[in-house]
Amino acid sequence: MSLLQFGNITCIPSFHNRLQFAREVRKAFSEMLPDVVAVELPDVYTSDILQGIARLPRLSLLCISQKDSSYSYIPVFPNDSMIEGLRLARENNLPLALIDLAVENYSPAYEAFAPPDDQAIEHIGLEAYYETVLPYLKPAANGSPEQKREEHMAARLHHLSGKYQRILLICGLFHWEPIKALLKQNKRVLHPHQLEGISSPFLAKLGPKARHTLLEEIPYLVLHYDIARRFGLVYQRQVLLRKLLLEAREAPALADESYTLREILNILRYAARLAVSDKRVSPDLYNLLLACKQTLGDDYTLEVMDRALAYPYEDDEKIPEIEFDPNSEQFKLGSRSITLQRRLPPPISLPDNNQDWIKLKIVRKKQEHLPEGYMPFWFFFGFYSHVPEDLILEGFIERLGDKLASQQTATETRVQEFSGSLLDGLALRETIRNYHSGKLYVKEERSRLAQIGAWVLIFDEDLNELTYPWMMSLSAEHHNESDIAFYASNPALHPVTREIIRAKYGAMLAIKPALPNEAKIGWDALDVHEELRKEQLVRLAIQLSPRPGILYLAQIPPEGYFYSMASSLGKTLYHLPLNKISERHLKRIQRFHLLSRKEVRKNADDFI
Repeated sequence: MSLLQFGNITCIPSFHNRLQFAREVRKAFSEMLPDVVAVELPDVYTSDILQGIARLPRLSLLCISQKDSSYSYIPVFPNDSMIEGLRLARENNLPLALIDLAVENYSPAYEAFAPPDDQAIEHIGLEAYYETVLPYLKPAANGSPEQKREEHMAARLHHLSGKYQRILLICGLFHWEPIKALLKQNKRVLHPHQLEGISSPFLAKLGPKARHTLLEEIPYLVLHYDIARRFGLVYQRQVLLRKLLLEAREAPALADESYTLREILNILRYAARLAVSDKRVSPDLYNLLLACKQTLGDDYTLEVMDRALAYPYEDDEKIPEIEFDPNSEQFKLGSRSITLQRRLPPPISLPDNNQDWIKLKIVRKKQEHLPEGYMPFWFFFGFYSHVPEDLILEGFIERLGDKLASQQTATETRVQEFSGSLLDGLALRETIRNYHSGKLYVKEERSRLAQIGAWVLIFDEDLNELTYPWMMSLSAEHHNESDIAFYASNPALHPVTREIIRAKYGAMLAIKPALPNEAKIGWDALDVHEELRKEQLVRLAIQLSPRPGILYLAQIPPEGYFYSMASSLGKTLYHLPLNKISERHLKRIQRFHLLSRKEVRKNADDFI
């Protein structure tokens, strides 16, 4: 006989508030079509719990006053297996039975253990999962509240067995074996309820911060599970995690980024490997956020986290509200701090000694409220660059030379006698020619790429004055920097704070080493018709490059006569297609910030 069955009773032993067990209830309900649904809840709270179920998908807590002025609570959430069972019974007009015993000042006490990830049920089934967990489910002590509850539930089930043919029971994993043993012994003991406190139980709604604190599942998944059950859709956790990541990349705050589907899939693969290292089947929220942070950085991770923790159902019903204060780490009922104790045991697990969440530091950039129409007039009198962006730009243009070398096939070959290394391979022709000497010859291939001294970066082929009205040349601040000249958008129209503004390059010329003062590029050299801007940058690069190589990064190659012009001056012009660089990387280079004062550099990272 199945471990999950006894007589006409089919049990779904569950960890409370875990979505996978709610799904198992739906599966069992559709397969067996029960005559009654029995759950591990006291019947004295039936009307309050049903009121909470009627409020779903809005979240509720049934709060029960205790003698020590704290509250025990029963969560009425879509992801709880017992609540799912009661919802199904109501939706199908079936009788329901709340068979548990109300115990005064009840506090769950079970020996901690590390259960397997409940997502394993998807692969091995509920019964195999239960069989795996069974050795860790220790029986309750004699005379304990747990034992009284189990005796009470067994007696209620015995009564239901004589009345109905098919009973679906939903209870905690710890209770099913003791209840089965009591049913086998035909032991029936009904205990009186112990009603706690003087105040009546009350239903409370949850504030936004309390929702994800108490849900114990990723709120985004709970939301979509409820949507799926309402509209008959298929719930697939992995598909939803992918959907979450794709939605986050469309956030307005990330409009300047271009995260690709490949990068999203890399996050999912990385999160899956992190889950395996944590002995999990599917990634939890920590695994997912860590993968996001280490793959695409804090800004994207914050967008994922905000969406993952959001449970957007508005709750304007006039009932008490419980909110969580992250500063005091206390729950608030109105203005009063309260202590909440779970009446139903949470998933039992060992404490996390690694404090992983403390290690996951995600920095949210500060924001400054600006008045409508704010104009940073300081920009017209001088500004400073943002040093990290300077370093990124310098590193980028240096690496472009390596990228170009990997794309070039033009090489010179040097042949020499073999002396211990094959270098780039056997020089077959020379070896045959000297066959009589018995010597081997090898070849060494060297790139003929000229050393780069000027870089022309064309981010946008249409350099019209409306989009890129600002033209400027800037001198290097030190010997490791380049002189640059560029066409860019108007940064005054895009303030980040009162002292930080943002713009993007349309095209740029970088020259390194920096030019002597008498050869610096003047503003008048850039002031040409918009249709000639690209050509002017190439012309300046050829004329001013301190080294023989000029790199032209653009989607369209330069006009042929520029190659001749460069050659006539003893220089070489190289074209590197723009699509050889990732779009996201290009956007990162194209975007830049300006600061009003040098001192602003100290705190600019807080906003950029």
